[in-house]
Amino acid sequence: MLALFGLSLGACGSDGGDDTTDCLGAGHGGTKPTCGPWADDVAEGGEFRIEIQRNGTDDTTTAATHAYFFKDQIPARRELEGTVIVPGTGCTDVTAGVYFDNGSPAAAIEIANSRTYLDVGETVSISSAEQSFTLQKQLNMMDLSSYLTHKEVYLTPSADGSANLRNHTYDVAWTGGDLGDMELAEPTAVQGYAAAAQLFVPANMTNLDPSFAAPLQIPATGDWTLTYDQEAAPADAPPLLQFIVFYDLDVGGVTHQCVNDGSGTMTVPREMIDKLNPSGLVYFGSFSHIGNLQQGRRLDLVGVNCQYQEFAK
Repeated sequence: MLALFGLSLGACGSDGGDDTTDCLGAGHGGTKPTCGPWADDVAEGGEFRIEIQRNGTDDTTTAATHAYFFKDQIPARRELEGTVIVPGTGCTDVTAGVYFDNGSPAAAIEIANSRTYLDVGETVSISSAEQSFTLQKQLNMMDLSSYLTHKEVYLTPSADGSANLRNHTYDVAWTGGDLGDMELAEPTAVQGYAAAAQLFVPANMTNLDPSFAAPLQIPATGDWTLTYDQEAAPADAPPLLQFIVFYDLDVGGVTHQCVNDGSGTMTVPREMIDKLNPSGLVYFGSFSHIGNLQQGRRLDLVGVNCQYQEFAK
């Protein structure tokens, strides 16, 4: 798997608002949050993640799970979006500033090194009705998603990337330590999500046009429009966002990204295309993001499912 700074949270795109029942994802894409764990004064506190990536050329699939917890970092709360390229498109430039897992890899490493990590016991668990993962505590190890080294991180070997991971909800729990022996509190309306799911991994996108089966040629003029179908999620699943991100091999991270909310069409504006290097990698997929408050800090629960391919323009 590649280091995908900004693959998910930095790519969020829902608008949010003052209504506490519509707060999930607020702050992603330009509108500042005013409620729940997305409020400006809520600091970050860690992450649970299941991330699936599929190689468009040979259809091989890899998956990774990780978790980590901390009580402080510099800065305490990173922004969740980049510089808007064309208003209303959900497309941003993330090459400047400090954003949630995007921007320069060097900045991400510096932030990880600034954290005071929490020990929550020897293991944490991610479980659904179909399968469970036990993540073991590791010291000074890289996660399998962003390839950041954490002083304390909970990992499992690269998880099964089969369809069993997809379109399912997972509960998460830990065994004790600095946060006590507890499970995550039920998401509440204040957090913008009242159903029982804790972490949700989206199903596949289908009927992609263009197909990701071969290297992609971005048009020399005009916008670039992709179409897709999003397989239906269970009724109690959290809202999903679809994203396209461009990975710059010279930079070693994501530089530009667009999101939408399941319309079936993703349009990359010409103004963004002109900013891209002549070649690189493009990732297209969907994700869910649930925020949970623990001891006054935001714990992010992230499920990602995407495919990737080389591109040229």
